[in-house]
Amino acid sequence: MLKAVKVRIYPTPQQKVQLAQAFGTTRWVWNHFLALTNQTYKETGKGIAKYDMIKQLPKLKKQEETEWLKQTYSQSLQSVCLNLSRAFVITVINLGSRSGPMTSSLASTSRGHETRPPKSRGHAPAFLV
Repeated sequence: MLKAVKVRIYPTPQQKVQLAQAFGTTRWVWNHFLALTNQTYKETGKGIAKYDMIKQLPKLKKQEETEWLKQTYSQSLQSVCLNLSRAFVITVINLGSRSGPMTSSLASTSRGHETRPPKSRGHAPAFLV
């Protein structure tokens, strides 16, 4: 059985500013790499791998116009790259499947046996309950 705990935080004014900066930074990184991924997909038919996005983060932090990215934890920015990569694969790459997303291109044949992704147990993640 999954259980969830609802927690409410009361940040100080300084923490509110830091949270707003982190949210804005992660939103900017998402939009930046989404535009780059869409452009790459239109040109080559392939997206950008999450590790390639993560490798570009230090370069972005060193640029003068985007050095404000240094103020946000790197793990947050890397998480954005991971989430964008997953979302791109699910929505764009698997969009053409007739039997639904996540089945056609993740299903592959190996030595004559068809392999499929694991079935969902039907439970919502704990943070959604």
